Amino acid sequence: MAKPNDLVGLRRNDSHLTYLQLLRPDCDQSDSSLKELVHVLLESNNNTNTHVTRVRVMVQHRFFWNRTNNNDDNDSLRLRRQVFAAVGSLPKLQQLKIDSYMGLVRLPVGVLSDTIQRARQLRELELWDLKLMVADDSNDLEALQNALQDHPCLERFTLYNCQSLTDRNGATRACSLDPVVHALASMPKIEQVYITAAAANSSASSSIAFSCSALEHLCRSKTLKELGLWKFNFHSAVQHRQTATIMPPHNNNNEPLTFMAPALAQSNTMTMFEFGKCHLSAQGDLAMAAMLRTNTSLLQLDLHLDAVVTTDDDDDEDYFVATAEALEKHNRTLKSLKLWGLLSRRNQEALVAMIQHNYCLQTCRLLDADCDVSQQMEFYIGLNRRGRKQLFKTTCGSQWINALADCGRNNFPKQQDGLSAIYYYLSMKPGLLCCPK
Repeated sequence: MAKPNDLVGLRRNDSHLTYLQLLRPDCDQSDSSLKELVHVLLESNNNTNTHVTRVRVMVQHRFFWNRTNNNDDNDSLRLRRQVFAAVGSLPKLQQLKIDSYMGLVRLPVGVLSDTIQRARQLRELELWDLKLMVADDSNDLEALQNALQDHPCLERFTLYNCQSLTDRNGATRACSLDPVVHALASMPKIEQVYITAAAANSSASSSIAFSCSALEHLCRSKTLKELGLWKFNFHSAVQHRQTATIMPPHNNNNEPLTFMAPALAQSNTMTMFEFGKCHLSAQGDLAMAAMLRTNTSLLQLDLHLDAVVTTDDDDDEDYFVATAEALEKHNRTLKSLKLWGLLSRRNQEALVAMIQHNYCLQTCRLLDADCDVSQQMEFYIGLNRRGRKQLFKTTCGSQWINALADCGRNNFPKQQDGLSAIYYYLSMKPGLLCCPK
């Protein structure tokens, strides 16, 4: 139910009422109240409400009380579906967020599909803390795929802390959302996609699963600019109606980066790629390196590594050496590189060697880096932010003198960095020490 003042504003087509919060936990959610809400929303739609552009629907645990609720054989369930249908029918709806007040709650996929199909002006869709329930032996996912891929306006899609579930023979199991990913890849206006599966302590049998081929298809979107993927499982290519076969996270033959990187290499729209809980193997390193040698649109790359590589043995694999080399010698467009996770000393040194010769990066961070590695990275990034790239392009001696003077003014966070910068520039251009005749 909405707040009483909001219902009054809807009836009056109040120009100040642009944002609605529905099904609030502190509001009456009896059938009679829901009927009133549906009536007011439909009445508002018929009056062509042109002011409500944002809606948040907070679904409670008992709102859809059984597993799927995709049938209309119950008056109370039918009424609950009508609430979402009425929301989707708001003529100027541009932003819709569906979430829960506390914990994961059930939302039938059929309800979601119908809402999206009606909201033709929708630009942003957020789904938080939901158990997306797929009716067994139904076309729920096909309907959701069709509703998304044919949508004329949707630009931003967020799926946060959600599960996709189906009930088969009385057992609730995870099901793949590959059809949703394929739909997102085909959407004509999509620019931002952020997907985070259920919390890390969720069991593999209930976490969202995607195939690597579906994610590869998403990376080939002709309009996508920002892609963030966190905390979900991957499975082999199976029919999405079947229970997903979860693959071991360190199976290199099914490693997501080896699928996605070649697609990213061909993208001329992607500016931000963030991949959480990825296993960065030697194969993934080579794939990322090949992508960075080719791609010229990517500005920000964030990788959350789940591989712990801390040994100093001679047999230690080069998990980041190829990527670092590509950034050192080839890529001149990436502006921000952030790495979460542990890298071996050899891989950290490769990162330092890269930043010594890469003049374009404005941000380069490695969480849990060795102290001396962090200091060196901060030093060279500081030089980049102070125009190292432009300075090395000029032959004008006065600009070099000005750069030395700037270093001498102690504009660095640490005093010794200013002195180190002077030494660095003089070593790069020793002719500055020569006295004119």
